[in-house]
Amino acid sequence: MRSTIRLGKIFGIPVGINASWFIVIALITFLLKSQFSLEFPRWSPGQTWLLAGMTGLLFFGSVLAHELAHSVVATTRGIPVRGITLFVFGGVSNIAHEARRPWVEFIIAVAGPLLSIALGGVLMGVAYITFDWNNSVYIVALTLGWTNLALGVFNLLPGFPLDGGRVLRAIIWGITGNYRLATGIAARLGQALAGVSVVGSISWAILSEEPLRLWSVLIGVFLFSAASATIKEVRQRDRYAGVTAGQVSEASCVTVDGDTLVSDVVEHYALVQGKTCFIVSDESSPIGVIHLQTIRDMPKALWSTNTAAQAMTAMDALPWVEQTTAVVDLLDDFEDDNPPPAVLVVEGERVVGAVTKSEIERYMKTRQDLGM
Repeated sequence: MRSTIRLGKIFGIPVGINASWFIVIALITFLLKSQFSLEFPRWSPGQTWLLAGMTGLLFFGSVLAHELAHSVVATTRGIPVRGITLFVFGGVSNIAHEARRPWVEFIIAVAGPLLSIALGGVLMGVAYITFDWNNSVYIVALTLGWTNLALGVFNLLPGFPLDGGRVLRAIIWGITGNYRLATGIAARLGQALAGVSVVGSISWAILSEEPLRLWSVLIGVFLFSAASATIKEVRQRDRYAGVTAGQVSEASCVTVDGDTLVSDVVEHYALVQGKTCFIVSDESSPIGVIHLQTIRDMPKALWSTNTAAQAMTAMDALPWVEQTTAVVDLLDDFEDDNPPPAVLVVEGERVVGAVTKSEIERYMKTRQDLGM
């Protein structure tokens, strides 16, 4: 997210807060202060504000713990996590790519709600032990206990993008083996839940004559938007079905000698043959890759003096996939914060090509123009 303030790392995972977080923490603190003032009129204004602020911050600490549960489980399953961001609607874990197997999706999704419910249970235990309406520890523990229980249960509702929607998708995916079908069902249920949330929140605000209840409408709109975006993404990715990394690399890459000047690469291969990806070889062995974007970023004055070997990205610095790898599985790699310039395509131990995001888009555009 943009306008994010980095706070540091927890378990090696970057944590930050979005600028919108300050809005919601101020609102929560104000609402809690109003509630505490009504329920505990003997408390001084200073004590009321202090406890309201502490409770609000601890609530977001609970949200952070919820997201950390997702992120830690993801990293233990080999899925990189770019970071966690707290924002106006709670928190989000920026996981590098979706799980490749349904059971991995299931345990990542269920980890957050289970931790919230467990934390809620612990806090309710603290409230039970410290029971005293004049005890601020009891009040904070009781408030956070119920909040965490509600957070865990709410997130288990079976609609995408809630954790429960991801759990449902994992179950359907595991039973049917159809990721697209599972995502579609979970996202449609997410839209339905969001619609119920919006209608219910408006009705509640009107009947209770409390305009602040309309805050839930924004959450419903956010959930509906996220579920709709998921459906759109599934449809967009459908067009990559059946396309492999080998097909794209064969259409876009050509091998050039390491001693070839960059200017000759441009003149003989980029301009004449329309190639955009160049595998650099040294005595028939591939040693690196040059992408058209790399050449574009070079000062033109260097084209006639630098060789392909000098301009390339070395092989050991690039990820690789088999020829039969589905192109759709490569998209997450190129959408990373620091995407690789190319992904090598191999057959056994032999490099046969490379794929870049622009080559994928170009290949798919050609297929579209041909009505394929």
